[in-house]
Amino acid sequence: MLVGAGMMNISESRGARKTAGVDRISNLPDSVLAHILSFVSTEETIHTCILSKRWKSVWASIPVIEFDFGKFLGDRKVQTGKGSMKKIKEYEVKYVRFVKGIILNREALLLDKFKLHWFNGSMDYYYAPKSVIDLIPHALKFKPRVLSVKFRLNKCKNSNIDSIFTCASLEDVLLNYNYDLNKFAPNSINLPCLKKLELKVLYIGNDFLNKLFLGCPVLEELSLCDCRLYFDRIDSNTLKKLTISDSYQEVQKLEIFTPGLLYLEIAKCMTTNVSVRNMPSIVNARIDFGWYDDYDVRTGSELNFLACLSNVTRLNVAFMKCNIKEMLKNAACNCPTFNNMKSLTILLSVDYNFDLIAFFLHNSPNLQNITLLDNIVWSNGSPNLGLEEPKDNLSPREHLKMVRIVNCNCKTWKISSITLDLLVKNFYAHVRTIGKIIIDN
Repeated sequence: MLVGAGMMNISESRGARKTAGVDRISNLPDSVLAHILSFVSTEETIHTCILSKRWKSVWASIPVIEFDFGKFLGDRKVQTGKGSMKKIKEYEVKYVRFVKGIILNREALLLDKFKLHWFNGSMDYYYAPKSVIDLIPHALKFKPRVLSVKFRLNKCKNSNIDSIFTCASLEDVLLNYNYDLNKFAPNSINLPCLKKLELKVLYIGNDFLNKLFLGCPVLEELSLCDCRLYFDRIDSNTLKKLTISDSYQEVQKLEIFTPGLLYLEIAKCMTTNVSVRNMPSIVNARIDFGWYDDYDVRTGSELNFLACLSNVTRLNVAFMKCNIKEMLKNAACNCPTFNNMKSLTILLSVDYNFDLIAFFLHNSPNLQNITLLDNIVWSNGSPNLGLEEPKDNLSPREHLKMVRIVNCNCKTWKISSITLDLLVKNFYAHVRTIGKIIIDN
């Protein structure tokens, strides 16, 4: 079928139809043909106009338009290093003309998705021409449901993107561009249908965030990746999923107040003081503590943070450069209990100390599965790094379904047999029966 083969075998398809004597595909209604073409790239869709007069204008009504300049260069094997700028500019002129022609000659029909990506991983230094950015308001006139834009700007003040924040049809948006929404927030935000928003490589301030939550009354998913965070509060009654990753906290304290949240992720962030409260609905969470070298929260407050997430059923937590002894000492005074937790994943990049694992075993009465992600580099040659023989006089829990031990550094180092034996001994000292122990070394 045309969808499966793409546009690679157009001539073969034409020959097959002539042989059969009946062109069943071309006899389909325009709406069906447009739906079929939405599964192939925009460039391939345009090529269908050579099939027959019947196909000449079908491309103009497809519900999906996707432009990816990085992929366009890759398909033509154009090198994208800094020394190839002249060649890239030559292709850029042609591609801009192509993109503009598609948008301006499109029939007045609604769009389901509009995608405009102007760089890939090897082109992070490359600025998109302003003529490309100016096409975005034209595309928004077709009221897309999904929008995905990805580019680098040279002069942020003249970005001409405020229209994105007032396109009432948008439900799912990805914005990946180097823009300062702290200094240059849009005048207003009116996105009544927006449910999912992903922001990357942005500077984000309180003014923008306040306007966002006021102008997006049904926003359920918010993702901030590789951003500079200049706001001190996230306050939303509608959010169900919040992700903050690879970002830098520019304020002294960040409060998260999202009572309807089901999923929370704070991963690989340069954060110093984040607090959460009133999350009775939380189900899944991934939290990284002490990811960076200048991490300065060494007060043992990590478990106080996790206590606010005590209703989770699945928890993925990393303790990278934390003071485990201080943390457990504080927990003895104010010990959180995770009554709903059934699955726990712990990433360790500190000295092995089973006391932390024992803490979760004894304070998670319904825990069924536990995974240890070992990220330790044996720089001092010691195979055990703090693991000891299990202590006597323990009151072990009855049962665990599965224990999984994964060596994240398996290409360079392997967990020693001594360490594995001590881990297993400690587990059986704290759990009477374990259904399955899996070791990925």
